[in-house]
Amino acid sequence: ARSMAGDGPGAASTEPSRVTELSLNLNSSMVQVQAPRLTLANGLLSVGQSQPMQGSITISPALKDWVLEQINPVFSDIVSAPPVKWRIPSIQFPLDGDMSRLSGALQVEVGEVRLKRSNQFAGSLIVAEGSTDGSVPALIEPLRVEISSGRLTYRDFRLLIGRFSNDWQNKLNMSGDIDLTRKPPYVNKISFEVPFQSIARTAAGFKQIAGLAEQITKAIQGLPIDPGTLLLVDISYSGPLAGADGSPAQLTEAYSVRIDEQALERVTVQDVVGTIKGIADLFRKKKPQP
Repeated sequence: ARSMAGDGPGAASTEPSRVTELSLNLNSSMVQVQAPRLTLANGLLSVGQSQPMQGSITISPALKDWVLEQINPVFSDIVSAPPVKWRIPSIQFPLDGDMSRLSGALQVEVGEVRLKRSNQFAGSLIVAEGSTDGSVPALIEPLRVEISSGRLTYRDFRLLIGRFSNDWQNKLNMSGDIDLTRKPPYVNKISFEVPFQSIARTAAGFKQIAGLAEQITKAIQGLPIDPGTLLLVDISYSGPLAGADGSPAQLTEAYSVRIDEQALERVTVQDVVGTIKGIADLFRKKKPQP
């Protein structure tokens, strides 16, 4: 590490700003960190884009509960995973804890994992048929986080659950907005966007309603369009990330259903009319024969 004090015409009348540069290289069985250049100045620890900070870390219960789950609840359902690769291309971290001064970017790569079934929404989509430990394979695609003045946001974060032949059973698109300046940090919104047909397909895996789901599936197969392909279910979480005692808090859930406009653009008016008529026929009671 080395320190530098500013000088110049105003140096005699004002306290010179002090800049400290250091590097960090850590390699253990659990954590690897490479930080070729860190800068300490004006109460901020900074990383520049020309020399990003990067590394990997093995997922532990503490990492899940206190870090990953705070970004997105889906991380709490991980049973096994490879070491998480992370990269910080830029950051300004306030050493005094004033998160309104926190800005930067974070990239996280997890890859293929196994997820358990849980009461949390993503976990409730898991049907672990044929699994001895109640888990299923899943793919967590790269997460790219932006932080500006203590507000952490991300979008287009994808989770694929349950390998189905060469595809995945459920596909979730997620976004997040978290205020780190509040104490405790507050989730403005973490949202999951799920195709309706994914939920219906998962429901068919439950023995309690398997018969009904099978009847509905067979009936829908005769329609011009599967209605489930035109609907998206939005599930959102909000609330404080910790309780009064500092322990992780249960977030509030909300649900809504909307039309997938991109999917709607790919169908014809005749298909839509035929599908509406077909749905009506499914629920119309048969008249008694004379």
